[in-house]
Amino acid sequence: MQWKWIVLGAALAVVAVTELKAEDADADYLEDQKRFHPKDWGEVQRLKPLLALENQVAKEWLKKFQSEPDLEQRNLAYGAHHTEARVGVEEVTFRALLVEREGRIVQLRLEVWGPFHENRLALLRKAWGSNVTRAQGGMVFTWRNAGRLATWKAAIAKDLGSVVESNPADRKLPKAVADAWALLMDPTQDYEFGVSCYESGEAPPGYLAIQELVKAKRHDMVRAVLRSPNPQARMHAALVLLEAQKKRGKKDKKNDVEPLDDKDQAAIKKLRAQAIKILCCDGSLISHKKPAVALDDYLSDD
Repeated sequence: MQWKWIVLGAALAVVAVTELKAEDADADYLEDQKRFHPKDWGEVQRLKPLLALENQVAKEWLKKFQSEPDLEQRNLAYGAHHTEARVGVEEVTFRALLVEREGRIVQLRLEVWGPFHENRLALLRKAWGSNVTRAQGGMVFTWRNAGRLATWKAAIAKDLGSVVESNPADRKLPKAVADAWALLMDPTQDYEFGVSCYESGEAPPGYLAIQELVKAKRHDMVRAVLRSPNPQARMHAALVLLEAQKKRGKKDKKNDVEPLDDKDQAAIKKLRAQAIKILCCDGSLISHKKPAVALDDYLSDD
């Protein structure tokens, strides 16, 4: 019988050692999450001088960020273009969403996808500055040139007609409304125009955002989004206004929007005629369509 106890004791010892090794592995993993992989940290340091953006030429910046010529570019209209570029290293992918006009950088959103830890956020802020915040999927560095953005928006207003633009900072707004406004007015955001998208059939971020403004009865903000520097946002606002016009006279308190005025009708007519392509989604199908085609897909009678 003694040998059985010896075997049992040995087995228990093996289990204890295995559990200790597992605990050590978990502890090592948690400790690793606090730091960047050395190769990823090397990329953080390589990109650091590129974030002095004020006087950089967009085309040259993109070459320095990503040497491969495979860039996804879209025309935002009014002289501006949107470019997406990615660099994958070890655990982290760096994704740049850059908007340029007349060769100069107007706005940049540099996303850092990968494992998140507060210590990583602190390290990245120390390297790149206070413009780094936490974001879905990791962290993000944001920058914009206010003067260039204002000049671009003035060109949009000159063509589509100006409206009194709402500013969430001027008043207390529910967080959901303020976040929706920020998303819809950000030209670096590359969400699709659509209602039911992806394999899940869920609504895309832009559609959810415009519905937040409708729900809050902020018609002034919807009209301002019609003049947004983001073309998908412009389409979402146009769709809301046109659908409301079709329902005029019917009981639809849930999505009640004021009637189109002459200025908005003229703006939508100009948007429909633009030669740019709108990033669209229909289920899992992602495509690029002219504005008139994109709108008519949802406005056509059943």
